[in-house]
Amino acid sequence: MISQRVVVTGIGTVNPFGFGWKPLWQNILANQSAIRPIERFNTDDLHSNVAACIKDFDPLNFALGRRMAKNDLCAQYAAASLKLAFDDASLDLEKECKQDIGVIIGNCCGGATTLEQQMHKFFDRGQKATSPWSIPRIMSSSPASVCAQLFGLGGPNITINTACSSSINAIGLAYEMVQSGKFPMIVCGGTEAPIVPHLIAGFGAMGALAPKNDDENGVTCRPFDKKRTGFVLGEGCALLILESLEHALNRGANIYGEVVGYASFCDISHPVLPDMTGQEAARTMKYALDNAGIAPERIGYIHAHGTGTVANDVMETRGIKLAFEEAAYKIPISSSKGAVGHLLGGSGAIGVVMTALTLNYQTLPPSVNLEQPDCECDLDYIQEKPRNRKVEWAITNAFGFGGNNACLVLKNYESPI
Repeated sequence: MISQRVVVTGIGTVNPFGFGWKPLWQNILANQSAIRPIERFNTDDLHSNVAACIKDFDPLNFALGRRMAKNDLCAQYAAASLKLAFDDASLDLEKECKQDIGVIIGNCCGGATTLEQQMHKFFDRGQKATSPWSIPRIMSSSPASVCAQLFGLGGPNITINTACSSSINAIGLAYEMVQSGKFPMIVCGGTEAPIVPHLIAGFGAMGALAPKNDDENGVTCRPFDKKRTGFVLGEGCALLILESLEHALNRGANIYGEVVGYASFCDISHPVLPDMTGQEAARTMKYALDNAGIAPERIGYIHAHGTGTVANDVMETRGIKLAFEEAAYKIPISSSKGAVGHLLGGSGAIGVVMTALTLNYQTLPPSVNLEQPDCECDLDYIQEKPRNRKVEWAITNAFGFGGNNACLVLKNYESPI
């Protein structure tokens, strides 16, 4: 089969700023953060009391049917995002062969809300209180399955769980499947609904979350800032429609950008800590660039993993320096986690959305909450305001627990190959 060019034609997201990509894009350009005190449950005994939560979400507002509300939030967010993505792509499913459309979604924690609720019921009242539907709702595979069933998509149905790199790996696999010519279209991205007490407690015990009262201005997430103390959990979903260029042009689709390279490796260094030399992160970025067939100096923007933890931000900075050498100091970089928190399995997809929009609008978003860059994070991290700049090629990174590293390369569709 002839290798196909792969383009992004639809974006759907349910995120802490609202529904659809426009609130996400506009608020991050305005240097706004959605991180707020948690109101869903008591946080007095927890390590952290803030998160980037979604408010006023009702699956009935997306014409998804009453049964949709019975699924866990992570699956509801995915279904709503897919509806938004299809609408954004102006895609008439009745004109497509739905048996050829696959769904590949990254997800770490599965139905965490369902798990929390069912465990409370079990320990309070025993097995008689346990729902037979709890198992499929808890499984990480639920969002992809729910999306396929709801929209009648009979292609490959795959769930990726590689910790925080899950959704970039999902998009990368979708890219390779469309590129192969076997499938004209794949829905891909990531979803997560991790804002529940047991996960706040677990990440807090690990020392990964920004603690309560970390400064006089309140708890927040500050990627690459010298005052950073950890990440803040976020929730939501971002899904993209990837199509072969031929299929997209035949139906007159709008094109946000083109996926041109992908890499995924494991640094096998530690269960949760990254390889602090940056060599493994660099290996992933260099391989992705080689896969795209471009030189490092052609990259005009990097959407960083940028969690706001002391270890990750220094490691990523070192990795970029190793991968890009002298060119590293000329590349603008930002992270979206100061704005929407860390969506775990969904975070990479948010990064891909921001990167695609950067290429489409030729506008580089700031790294929200970055005020005083760490001396060890001495690259061109964008602060406060967006930049208007011509960008033809960009990458987005994701580095997950267990050393699961991934990188995706995108280009402006109108730029020459």
